[in-house]
Amino acid sequence: MSEAMAIAFAKVFSPLGLIYVIGGGVLGMILGAIPGMSGGTASIIILPLVYKMDPGLALALLSAIYIGSTSGGCIGSILLGIPGTGSSIPTAWEGFPMSKRGEAVRALSIAVVCNFIGTLPGLIIAMLVSQPLAAIAVQMGQWEYFSLLLLAVTMVVALAKDNLGKGFVSVALALIISCVGTSPIDGAARFTFGNVYLRGGISMIVILLGINAGRMIIEAYAKNKVIDASVAGKVSRFKFPKEDLARNKLNIVRSFLIGVITGFLPGLGGGVASMVCYAMEKNSSKHPETFGHGEPDGIIANEVTNNAVIGGAFIPLVAMGIPGSGAMIYFITALSIHGIGVGPMLFREHPDVVYLLYISSILAAIAILLAQTLGMPLFPMLLKVPAHYLYPAIIAVAFIGSFLNVGNLSGIVMSLAFCLLGMGMKYFEIPEGPFMMTYILANSMETKLRQGLVNGYNGFWDFLTRPISCAFLVLALISLLYNLFGDKIKAKLSKKSAN
Repeated sequence: MSEAMAIAFAKVFSPLGLIYVIGGGVLGMILGAIPGMSGGTASIIILPLVYKMDPGLALALLSAIYIGSTSGGCIGSILLGIPGTGSSIPTAWEGFPMSKRGEAVRALSIAVVCNFIGTLPGLIIAMLVSQPLAAIAVQMGQWEYFSLLLLAVTMVVALAKDNLGKGFVSVALALIISCVGTSPIDGAARFTFGNVYLRGGISMIVILLGINAGRMIIEAYAKNKVIDASVAGKVSRFKFPKEDLARNKLNIVRSFLIGVITGFLPGLGGGVASMVCYAMEKNSSKHPETFGHGEPDGIIANEVTNNAVIGGAFIPLVAMGIPGSGAMIYFITALSIHGIGVGPMLFREHPDVVYLLYISSILAAIAILLAQTLGMPLFPMLLKVPAHYLYPAIIAVAFIGSFLNVGNLSGIVMSLAFCLLGMGMKYFEIPEGPFMMTYILANSMETKLRQGLVNGYNGFWDFLTRPISCAFLVLALISLLYNLFGDKIKAKLSKKSAN
C-alpha cells in the first residue's frame, strides 16, 4: 500500500501531473460557470486522447475537470441567475437575488467556501470507505454482482421521475444497443446486419460524443442562445463568510451527509441531492418565507450538498464498478480504454491508480479553492466568453475523437447517428441519464447473468437461493415498485392526513 501511494504521490506532483490537476480544475471551473457548457463537454472531448496518457493521470485530469465544473456552477447562478450546472439551480434561486441587491461578493464567498467544505471531507470519507467495501464486494459471485447491477438500473429509472414510462424506454434503448456486436460468452454476432464495423460493438466514447456534444451544439445553434453578462457588474475581492458559516453549523453537517449518501446511490447525483437538501433546509428554517428572495442558508445547503456528492459517487465506482453519478461514466470509459476494469479488483490490481485518483482530487479541490478566492474579481469576465465561438472547435475535436477511437470513418458515421438519436430523445422528452447509466452497466450485467447461468446448477433459481443475491433482487423490486407507485401512495396519505 505504501509503495502504491508513493507512486501516486510522485505522479501527481510531477510537472505533468500538476498541469493536469491545476489546468483541468481551472478549465472545469470556467466551463461550469458558462451556462450551456459543462465539465462534461471537456471530459467527452478528452476521452479519445487518453490513449496516450498514463491511466492514473487521465483519471486525475477527469477528476479535476469534474470537481472544477461542480464548483464553478455557482458563478453563473449567482451573477446571472442562470445555473451553470443542474445541481446549481437552488443557488440561482438565492444567489441571484443577493447579487441584484449588491451582495454578489457575499453570495460568491459563501458558495466558494461551501464548495470546499463539501468536497474535501467527502473525498476523505471515500478514501476510508472504498477499500473495506471493495474487500467485501470481491467476495461476491456472479449471482450477487448481477443482482446488484440490476438494483442499480432500477434506481437509475428514478432519473425520469416526471415520466417513468419514458424512463423505461430510455433503459430499453440502452439494453438493445448494448447487444450490438458479439455476445460476451460465446462470441455470436448480434444486430450487426452483416456489417463488420458493428462486430466490435459501439464504443461508449462514440455514443457520448454523439448524444452529448453533437446534440448540445445543434440545440444551442437552433435556439440561438445569447448570454447577457451585463447584470453581473463588478465583483470585489473574496471575503470569508464567518458569520454565515457559524450560524449554519447544523445545516452544513446535514447537507454534507445528504450529499455523500445521495452520491453513493447510483443514478441520483448532485441534481437530486441539491433539490432534496434545499427543500429540507427551507422546511426546517425559522424563516422559510425568505427563501427564493436571497437567503444565504439556501446557498450553503445546496453548495455543500452538490460537492459532497463527488466523494459519495467515488465510493461505488472504486469499490464495485458502479457509477454513482453520470460523470463517473467518463472515469469508467477512460480506464476501459487502457484495459483496466473497475470494481472490487481495482484495489488489488491497480492500487496506485486508486490512490492517484484520490490524491489528485484532493489537490484539485485545494487548487480550485485558491483559484476562486484569488480570482473572484475576474468572475464576470468568464461569463462574457462567447460560447458559440467554441462550438466549431468542439465539434471538430469530437469528430476527430470518434475517428481515433474506432480507427476508421465508421466512428464519425456512428457519432452522427447517435447525434440524431440524441435529438430524437430530446424531442420526445426521453431522458438521456437512464440511457447512459444503463449502457455503461449493460455489458457487465449480461456477462454476470450468463456466467451465473453457466456456473450454477439450478438456472435462474440460483439468483434467488443465494441470500445476498436474493436481498439485492428484493431491493430492486422495492425500488421498481416505489418508482411506479410511490407518488400515488404519498398523495393518498397526504389526503388522509389533511382530512
